[in-house]
Amino acid sequence: MIEFADTVFFNNGLVMACLASNPWKPGHTIVVWNDASVKNLWELSLADAAHFWKIVSGAQKILREVYGAFNVPIMYWNIRQVSVHAHLIPLQSTTDDNLVDFTKEFVVTAVTREITENDLSEMPALKRGMEHLIQGD
Repeated sequence: MIEFADTVFFNNGLVMACLASNPWKPGHTIVVWNDASVKNLWELSLADAAHFWKIVSGAQKILREVYGAFNVPIMYWNIRQVSVHAHLIPLQSTTDDNLVDFTKEFVVTAVTREITENDLSEMPALKRGMEHLIQGD
């Protein structure tokens, strides 16, 4: 069984990026604001919101490079107000990019597929990419 800690490839205390435990596609990442008491994006200060989106954008760039993705859409919805988080899902081609089919399949698949050891194969590249991106600021 994969341990949660094994899926985390970035954590600066405020924001964490990890591979999804029920990924829709290889590289499916969740970027989370670490303070669980914050349930909605509007509860963050402008500086904290900017920091959150900076990490989301950085992870998006790294995922595109590591997975050779055609696109890495950001999905942010907080219907249940669980936490401030965004899903990033590397897409390999334009056929992956049909948003209607994408969201329908995402909802169905995300509850049936579990992360595997194979999903962790890109962890070193993800960690290096995020470290390099953050150090470049």
